[in-house]
Amino acid sequence: ACGGLYHRISFWKLKKNEISEIWEISEISKISKKNEISEYSKISKKMKKSFTLIEVMIVIVILGLIASLVVPNLIGQSEKAKTKLVCVQMKSLKDSLDSYKIDKGRYPTTSEGLKLLIEDRYLDSKSVPLDPWGGEYVYINNGGEIDIISLGADQKEGGDGENRDIRFSKCKK
Repeated sequence: ACGGLYHRISFWKLKKNEISEIWEISEISKISKKNEISEYSKISKKMKKSFTLIEVMIVIVILGLIASLVVPNLIGQSEKAKTKLVCVQMKSLKDSLDSYKIDKGRYPTTSEGLKLLIEDRYLDSKSVPLDPWGGEYVYINNGGEIDIISLGADQKEGGDGENRDIRFSKCKK
């Protein structure tokens, strides 16, 4: 505050041209001071917007805790989803087989299999759908009683867990 007052008092001692030049210099110094202050405030705002290492570490720890609670619950869900998908696909195949029976008076034989549904256009696809593990469904016609089977993940008869066989007759209807 004193510096500005000192500049103004010294103006009166100088000539008019010198006064205007000094005045311009003092205005420039005011502008430069404002620029310095605004640059400092920009830096200050950037500092306020950034995160400290401790804040980032706290967030990472919180995310780790959440993941440790959620991930174990999701791990077994894909197997349940595949089992449900198998039953849904089997239901669709069974509906197509029922339509075939209504039109032809019988189900396809075991040797004719599900491929007959494609040939006679009872399924819209170009091939019989595969189970979620990439295996073909097994179709059995035992004297008019039919069953559709997925051999599970191992594509072999029998098994436990993911490898167990899934029969349409055992799916919840």
